[in-house]
Amino acid sequence: MTPDDARLIERIQQATRGARVLLCTLARRGKALERHQPERAAFLLAALRPHPLYKAGRLAFDMLEIEDLMLDGLAVDPLTDVQLTRMLSAVAGRGHDLAEVFLRFGSNGRDGDGAPDAARPAFGSPPGDAPAPTDVLPRLRFGPDPEDAVNGSPARDGDGGPAGPELTSSDYLYDLVVLGFLDGLGRHLPT
Repeated sequence: MTPDDARLIERIQQATRGARVLLCTLARRGKALERHQPERAAFLLAALRPHPLYKAGRLAFDMLEIEDLMLDGLAVDPLTDVQLTRMLSAVAGRGHDLAEVFLRFGSNGRDGDGAPDAARPAFGSPPGDAPAPTDVLPRLRFGPDPEDAVNGSPARDGDGGPAGPELTSSDYLYDLVVLGFLDGLGRHLPT
């Protein structure tokens, strides 16, 4: 193994640990939601289950055995509200590119509005008069108290301490991750 290989393997392991922390944080928040607001949790999942992205995510989650990644190993501390907000905001900012592709494919022509390629904005950049991604997507903030988020304290779900409820092998973790994500996102959508 070369030093470059060792660095590459370390980066892959580091990213895997980061993904595990994120998924466990969302699942704990989802489990807390399911415990404290079971009707709301059931409604959110029932509304989402027919959606193709939910189904594709569930398939990928199961096929890749993400549960094993989340449950194997030592317990992890959850992300703080600030860390979770940064991570999900970065991902949401990329959502503008995906929305642009959907708009292009959903128009009359498969390539979009029929403008010549030279007149079309570069892929990933907002069209001339289009709002920036930060104007289209909601600002994300998690946790009940903005002061806590500023100070970087972990989310307090009132259950299982600052880390939230414990995750077990009997939990259906995909639904809990989805609930954790939807709960945080839903609180910050414009009315």
